Amino acid sequence: MAKHRDAKKEALLNRLARIQDDIERLSQLDQTPDISDAIEALISEATELEANIAKLQEATSTRDNAKKARALCYRGLSLDEIAAALAISKSSAHRYCGDIPVDKRRYALPRLTQPVWLDAAKSMLHEGKTRHVIAKELGIPLSRFYRAFERFARM
Repeated sequence: MAKHRDAKKEALLNRLARIQDDIERLSQLDQTPDISDAIEALISEATELEANIAKLQEATSTRDNAKKARALCYRGLSLDEIAAALAISKSSAHRYCGDIPVDKRRYALPRLTQPVWLDAAKSMLHEGKTRHVIAKELGIPLSRFYRAFERFARM
């Protein structure tokens, strides 16, 4: 990909040099409306070529993006954050960083406050109701009940 970009850049530079030579040659001739129009068209094309060359110079190669993405991943950024920082897609970020082990706990949302239903669940448990019945009566998934009870009721 870098070779293709370099070849394209070289072709644009060659075309720009030819345009500049043509502008210089035409400006030495007697100025007629046709020659002035031709010079303006060449100047416009040269401006577009310069903009394209600038874009190519700013573009980073895939290898550079992979190195930057991996460095950001090792710093602990998520794939979404890496994609946004490098202006690449999330799938590209995953392709570059997919083999780096991720600590899944880092992405868990910390629950620092206990749920509002936990006190009612504790009292129901002391009444002798089973956890399945309590979860059903409170209208919450059983797994959520177990997680909250393990996290907050044992404190």
